[in-house]
Parts: sequence; structure tokens; C-alpha cells
Amino acid sequence: MLNYEVNNEGYEQFKKDLNSNDKDFFWFKSELEFLENFVKENVNREIALQQVIILNKKYKTRLSLGKSKLSDESGELTEFIVSDSFKNRINTKDTNVAISLINDFRKAAKARGRDLLSFVSKYCHHCNPNMFPIYDSENVEYLKNHYSYKDKKDYSEYIDVYNLFCKSIGVDLENAVDNKEGFYVDKFINNLEKSDKIHEGKMSTTFLSEETTRYFEDQWIAHQLKELSNGRYWFLNESQFGICKKEFWSIVSDEKWGDVSFHFELKWKQGVPMTEASKLNIPIHLETKPGKEESYQKARECFKAQGYVFKDGVSEGAFLAPDGANLKESIIPDFSSEETANNTIKEIIKILDSDAYQQCAKIADECIEKILGKEK
Repeated sequence: MLNYEVNNEGYEQFKKDLNSNDKDFFWFKSELEFLENFVKENVNREIALQQVIILNKKYKTRLSLGKSKLSDESGELTEFIVSDSFKNRINTKDTNVAISLINDFRKAAKARGRDLLSFVSKYCHHCNPNMFPIYDSENVEYLKNHYSYKDKKDYSEYIDVYNLFCKSIGVDLENAVDNKEGFYVDKFINNLEKSDKIHEGKMSTTFLSEETTRYFEDQWIAHQLKELSNGRYWFLNESQFGICKKEFWSIVSDEKWGDVSFHFELKWKQGVPMTEASKLNIPIHLETKPGKEESYQKARECFKAQGYVFKDGVSEGAFLAPDGANLKESIIPDFSSEETANNTIKEIIKILDSDAYQQCAKIADECIEKILGKEK
């Protein structure tokens, strides 16, 4: 955790480091990409619903979404997002309009009766970062400790104190030229609060073990997988970073593998983050994909022609090598320190580089070339 002075010089240095220091801020590029790809115009009900689901997973805002006995808030939130009341105010440059939108939005989900200030501030922030500061526990705690903020869950008061912080670092969000300035300020105040916790001994510095760092675990592991393999392996569907997957990640070495849904996989006990898994299985998968069924069948035949056997009754997934061995290695991971975490990733790469796994990769590559050649 890097420390910065709470002034304009410290803030500007932080922004520079975000864009240049991949080691300490490995998560930044995916965060920026997420913000830039967040649909802000012509949002229909389907898009709005997906955004609600993704943000809930990303920030753990505890929406029910029909997965518990509690009322599902997603329908009411979606209806408000596509309403003229929301659309006419979300791009505002007026603080009072922004506050009124937040207050209406936070009360939109009436069925469950929860105050959704944290969630709605996050949603609006991704649409208009400069006018909608995120209200969450990290930001609130920092403002309490350094600006005598009395948390009454009043967004108007929250913005007033937040603006005092912005003034101390030389930022005027309402008149900022960069429409992502608020995004940078949010990351800065989060960094300051985490630094405070470490300094005061309230947050363990044990590598990737605290709930407050879990948000970035997958990003760090993915970055190291690509770095330590010299770019030869990477996680599929990196857009899901921040969600904290709790069962598997797919690994590829060629974008074309997606044409037949061939990939290596990291798989562990369902329901826990990868860094808490006691065992990581590494099967080789060949799976069907909507619109790619024909290519999948051709790939399956390519493997059969080389003597590979698919398990009886299993139409897809892991398969057996010609010698009857099950192609699924496993390791005991250790993410307790940066050194042991890197060693764990090196163990994964060693297995992926093994003859048995590379032979499968070669068959997949040759099959894809054959399929693409016939299509041309």
C-alpha cells in the first residue's frame, strides 16, 4: 500500500501511479475499462437489469435478486433506471439535481423497504462520476476520521463533506474538465483509508486475506498468470473481474480456442474465493457454445482421431488421454504471501506447460486451423 500526501501534489502523483505502476495498481486498468464500458446511453430494461446484477456482485451490496426469501429489488430498480425521471437527471451538472435523483432512486425499491443509498450512488457514479460520489463504508470512515463527518445517511451532507476533501486535494468536481475525475478521487480516498487502517493496525497486511482486498484478488492472480508465463496464458472473460468468482476460471493460450470452447481450467470448491481453496484442480475442457455446436463436434472428432476418449455418458467437459489417464492435475495452493502466491501460479504454469497438456493444445490448434481453412 503506497502512501500519499493529502494535497494536490499527492493526488496528481497517485493518478500518475495508477496509469504507470502495474505492480501496485494491477487492478486499475480493468477498473477503468469497466467504467468506460458501462452503458450510459439508450439503456433499456435488459441492459439495466444486467447492470444491477453486475454491480451488486462487484460491490457486494446485498441485493436479494430473488435468491432469498427477501423481496427481489431488481425489477423496481430497473424500472426507475429506464424512467424519464432518471434519464432526465443522470447527466446533470447541478449538485442539487444530483442529490434529488439519489434520494428518489434510493427509495425506488419499495417492496423490501431497504435504503439503497450505497447501491444507487455506485450505479449513478458509473454513469456520471463527477456528480455522484460513491457512498460506501471506506469513504464514510475516512471522512468521519478526518473531516468530522456525522454519518446520517444524508447524501446532501455527504457531498458537502466530500467536497471539502476534494478542495484539500485541489479538485472541483462540478467544474472538472475530465469527466472521469470523480473516478480518480474515489480511488484516492479509498487508498487513503486503507493506508490509515494498516498504519493503525486495524487491517492485516497478510497477502490477499482480508475481505477489503478480496475485490482485487482475481485481477492480481490474472496479472501474475500472464506476467509469469510471458503472456502465454490468460483468463477467459476478464470482464468478470471484481465479481470474485467462487468456483472456476477458464485459461486460454489463443483467442481462437473460443471457436471450439477448448480451454484449461482452474476449478475449486464451490462457494469460496480461489485464495481460500484448499485444492485447485486443473482439468482440460472441450465444451459446447451457443452458435458453435458444429465446430465443437468437429473438435471432438479431432481428439477421438488421436485416441482420446470421452467419458461414457458425458457429452462434453474433461476427457481421457489415449493411455486412459484422466487429464486433471491438481495442486495445493498457498496465497498467504506474495512469494507463495507467485509459486502457486508457477506450479499452475508448469502443469499447463507439461507434455500432456501441450499435446491437447496442439490438437486443438490444428483442429481450429482445419475448421477455419474449410470455412475460407
